[in-house]
Amino acid sequence: MPFNNRILVIDDDMDIIKVFKLILAREQQTRSGKVQKLFSEILGQENEKPSEQPQFTLENASQGEEGFELVKKAAAQKNPFALAFIDVRMPPGWDGIKTAKEIRAFDPDMQLVLVTAYADASLAEIREKVGSTSNLLYIKKPFDDEEIMQMADSLTMRWNLERKVRDSMAILGEVISSLDGLDFCQYDNELRPSLERILDLIRVFLDADAIFLANVDGKNTRLHFGVGEIPQDIRGNRELLLLVDRAMSGHKNTTVWRKNDFIVVPVILGKSKNILVGINPGREIEGADNLLRVLACNAFQIFDVSCRLSQLHHEVLELKQRKSDLLERLQVRLSQKDRIPLGHEIQVSQ
Repeated sequence: MPFNNRILVIDDDMDIIKVFKLILAREQQTRSGKVQKLFSEILGQENEKPSEQPQFTLENASQGEEGFELVKKAAAQKNPFALAFIDVRMPPGWDGIKTAKEIRAFDPDMQLVLVTAYADASLAEIREKVGSTSNLLYIKKPFDDEEIMQMADSLTMRWNLERKVRDSMAILGEVISSLDGLDFCQYDNELRPSLERILDLIRVFLDADAIFLANVDGKNTRLHFGVGEIPQDIRGNRELLLLVDRAMSGHKNTTVWRKNDFIVVPVILGKSKNILVGINPGREIEGADNLLRVLACNAFQIFDVSCRLSQLHHEVLELKQRKSDLLERLQVRLSQKDRIPLGHEIQVSQ
C-alpha cells in the first residue's frame, strides 16, 4: 500500500472545513509555492527553491455519524483514513467525543485530533470518555496554520510507520513459514521459489515496482533473482553503481541507501556480499529503513541457513551413495573370490 495521506475533517462549520482545505489541500500548496517563488524573486533570490510541503487528500463530513460512515466505507474499500480532525461541538447529533469513541472502537489505528474551544472539555474528561489517548490529541481554537500542517505530517507519518511495523512482522512470519516447509531433497526446485517469495514480500513492504538481489564482487554486480519490471539497462546505470559502491564500502553495513529511483540494502551473508535493490520506492517513511534493514537481513540469514542445510543434506546423500557403492563393490569381490570354478571335483572326507 502506498503512503497513506488521507485525512478526514468532521466539523459542522463549513468555514472551518475551508480553512483545513486551504492549509492541507494540494491546490493551496501550489499557490503557496508560487508565493514563495515570488518573494524570492523580489528579494533577489531567484535560485532559491520553495520548500516542499507534504501533500494530503482531504474528505469532510458535517456530522459525527456521517464521518463515522465515511470511516467504515473507506475501510471496506481498503483505503482507510490515516487521520481525522474532529470538532467537539456538532449539534444536534454526536459530539466530537462520542464520534472519536466510535471511530476508536472501529479502527484503533486511526490517528485522531479533537478540535475544541476553550470551554468544551478538558483532556481528563476526554480520556475518561474515549479511553486511551495514545492515538488521540487535541488542539484548541483558534489554531495556527503551521501547527495544523506539522500535526498532519507527523500523525500521518506515524500511521504509516506503525503500519510498516505490523507489515514487517507479518512478512517475516511469512518468510519463516515459507522456508519451514522446504523439501531439501529438491534444492534447485524449492529454494528458488522461496527466495522469489521473500523478494516479493519485501517489494510489497517497499511499495516498489520491482526488486532484485545481486551479488557484489569487486566492481562486478551479478543479478541473482528479481521480481517485477526490472529495467533492461540496470547493470550499466551509473547512479545505481555509485550507490552500490557507497553501500558496500565496508565489510558490514547497517545503512539503507537511497537516491532518486533506487533504494539499496546491503545484505552480508558470511563472506558473500549482496545487495537488495528496490526500484521506484514510494515516499520515504521516517524510521521504516531500520525495519527494512532488520527484515532483509533476517529474511536472507534464514535463507542462507536453509541453503547451507540443503548443501549439507546433499553431501550426506553423496556420502551415503558412496558408502553404498563401496559395499556393493566389496560384495562383488568377495563373491568372486569364493566362487568355485566349473568342472572342479569336490572331495568329501569319510
